[in-house]
Amino acid sequence: MNQHHRQLLNQSFPSFLFSQHLWLISGWLLFIKKISYFFLLFSHELFAYKSRVQEQEQIIVSLRRDLAGMTARLSDVQGELSEKQKQTLEKSEFTIREQTKELNDTRLKLSKLSDIVDQQSAQMEILQSDLL
Repeated sequence: MNQHHRQLLNQSFPSFLFSQHLWLISGWLLFIKKISYFFLLFSHELFAYKSRVQEQEQIIVSLRRDLAGMTARLSDVQGELSEKQKQTLEKSEFTIREQTKELNDTRLKLSKLSDIVDQQSAQMEILQSDLL
């Protein structure tokens, strides 16, 4: 390597490093911006799911309270019912049991979904803190 090449290398090398670092920094900033945007969307989704779970829990509590009241009334009325009314009542009780089971299944699924969302939020926070 001759003197001329060394001079060119010394002059261009720092600017090359600077442009390389600038490119890397801008790439990381864009990546962080995208992750932040995703995290914001994810947080809104999490809030929506949690709100939905709370609403459904309130519905479940209300339905259980109604069911308890209806069960007490049904036991009082059962002795006074005709055969057709008893069959209708049994069908209604079956429907109530099925709906209660469906509500419990939905609640379990929402709970699992909420857990998954919480885990992913925690992972996103870890990734974001690692990037900074």
